[in-house]
Order: sequence, then structure tokens, then C-alpha cells
Amino acid sequence: MIDKVRNYTGTGKPRFGEVLYRSGENMVLYDNIEKSETYLRYMATTSLDDDLKKTIDWFTNAKIC
Repeated sequence: MIDKVRNYTGTGKPRFGEVLYRSGENMVLYDNIEKSETYLRYMATTSLDDDLKKTIDWFTNAKIC
């Protein structure tokens, strides 16, 4: 995910390992589209890349402060 954001924005320099992991923190996450469709009755209608681009564009153009 970090690489996708960096590739799209052209910026960012992650500094992995600077913050210590918390005790019991889950370090491995796996998505399961079949479970979301079965149990949540949710089906994505757009790709992750398209929605990530829209989200980054929104934050780039938003007047939050």
C-alpha cells in the first residue's frame, strides 16, 4: 500500500522501524474478498487503485485547515 501511495503521489520517504511495534500488534493482515461477499454481502465496484487515486486527489484538493 505504501508503494502504491508513493508511486501515485511521487513523494514520501517511509522510515520503517523507527516506531517500536506494540505488544500483541498484528503484523500480518490478509484480505479475503470471498468472505466480505458472503458474510457482509459487499462487492467492490471499483478497483483499489482507482479509489486510492480518488482519495489522494480529495485530500490534495481539500481545504481542511
